[in-house]
Order: sequence, then structure tokens, then C-alpha cells
Amino acid sequence: MTRSRFLAPAIVALCVVLTSCGDDNVPPSPRAPQVSRIQAIAPPTIASIGDTVKLSLTAFYTDGTSKDVAAGAAWTVDMPSVLRVTNGEATALSFGATYIRARFDRFTSASIMVQVTPPGTFAILGGTREPGMSGLPGVTVSNPTSGSSMVSDGNGSFTLGALTDRTILLQKAGYEDATYTLAPDDFVWLAVQRMIHMQPGDTLSVQIAPHDMDYAPAGATIPGERCSPCKRIRLNNTPGTRVRVTLKWTPVNIALKLWNDDGTFAATSPGLIERDVLSDQTELWLYVGQSPAGAKLDYATVQVIVTKIGL
Repeated sequence: MTRSRFLAPAIVALCVVLTSCGDDNVPPSPRAPQVSRIQAIAPPTIASIGDTVKLSLTAFYTDGTSKDVAAGAAWTVDMPSVLRVTNGEATALSFGATYIRARFDRFTSASIMVQVTPPGTFAILGGTREPGMSGLPGVTVSNPTSGSSMVSDGNGSFTLGALTDRTILLQKAGYEDATYTLAPDDFVWLAVQRMIHMQPGDTLSVQIAPHDMDYAPAGATIPGERCSPCKRIRLNNTPGTRVRVTLKWTPVNIALKLWNDDGTFAATSPGLIERDVLSDQTELWLYVGQSPAGAKLDYATVQVIVTKIGL
């Protein structure tokens, strides 16, 4: 065997090794800049229905650069009846207020409130609910001064704009009307209580909760005293009939009171109030709850017993 036949394979192997070593020395491709955070900016107020304004969404990158990506972001509008966002531009559809937020890359921006309301007016945004429950749909929310109104949506949310005062009336069939004077706020929850009806012979269990309604009983012995948290009960009555109203509740260390047309009545023993009522009214309003001045705000389960005891 000649010497050249041994050298040829060795030369080929050496070339392979040299080629491999040369590939290891090729520098890797630089990594593309990544989004590190985003920041959204929107005008707080749009004056007229039909106006369109440009939104700003800045994406900040890991290489120190930034750019506006509003047109390419996914925008969410909580109250789509108020505002529509397309390609980074917001168009006012009705008076009111809504929160908007943007998503770009893997980031979601902070929520921003935008009001659609003329100069010199304001908008409110809130929700309606039954005490102790989640949002209550189908509540008519109105502002008596302006006459504007809307019905709360499936989540209980509502909004009104072009307002000059903060008095709000809530109405829903089967529920007590409720009136609120709102303080400025980003979002407010307003409660409406289901109507509670009883007649002599009935026994009913109700729960008094810290977030229940606030009432000013007309027959309070102490002027200005309020029942809060409170349940209001409508008692159907035959005029001239004497009934006994008995309240039993647990835990007994909660101080409850009973208000009716005759005044205010506290416990006759821990966890018990009994009161005989004689009235010519066809409907009596009973208020069962706590007096805010000395209330230990807690849950109490109350058994309300109405007994007919004679004429």
C-alpha cells in the first residue's frame, strides 16, 4: 500500500475538523428588542356625541426605544354604548363614562376613565345590586333634574352623563325605590332592596347584613334616628286589628331595634323584641335593623313573627 493512500483519509478528516471549528466562531444573531412595558393615555373628557379623539399607547422596548402602538393594540371598553375604539381612535356614542384599557404584546395597560359630557357637566359610572348579592340588571337609573335615564345592564352597570347634580333615583318592579345623592367617585355601587310583604299569621326569616339599606323611619322616637343597616317590611293589615310583632335573632349580642309608626323599640331580652300594634292603616311599615350610633355591624338572622291577637 502506498503512502498516499494513508494520507488521503487523514486530510479529509482534518478538513472536517477545521470546518467545524470555523462555524463555532460565527457570532450569534442579535436578539430583537422586546416590549418591557406599555403606557396608555386618553383624554379624560369628550365634549360631544360623535366626536373622535386619538388615543395614545406607548410601547417601551428593552433597547431603550419606544413607539406609539395604539392603532395595533386590542382595546377593551367597559361600556360600549358610550365609546367605540377603532384603530386607536375613540368615538363618542352617548353621554356617560366608561373605563378603557389596551393590550399589546403580553401587557395590559392600566384602566382609564373617559367621560362623554358637555363642558360644565359631569358623568357618573356605577352599578346596582341587591344587598348581599352581585350586580342587579334591569334597574332604571334616572336623574330627575335632567330627565336622563338608562336601565342597568346584565352586570348591573350603568352610566349617565350631561348631569348638573348628583341625585339618582333607582326603580325596579318588586323592589323599593331608592334615592341617592352621590359624592364624586370613580365607580359607585348603589343598593336596592327587594320588597318584603307579610300579613298576620306569617313567619319570615330575614338576614340583617352590614351592607344593607339605610332608612329614616318616619315614626322614630329620636328625631333624625336612622335604621342602618336595615330591612323594611310591609305588613298588610286590617284596620283596627291588633297584631303582635315578635323578633327573634341570633347572635343575641347584636343590638337590633324595631321601628314603626308608634316609635322605636329595643330588645325586651337578648335576641328578642315583642311589640303589640294597633293601627287603622291598611299597610304598616316595619323597620328592623340597627341604629348606627351604637351598632356593632355584623350579620344577624332574624325571625319575624306576626300574630293576630284580636280586634
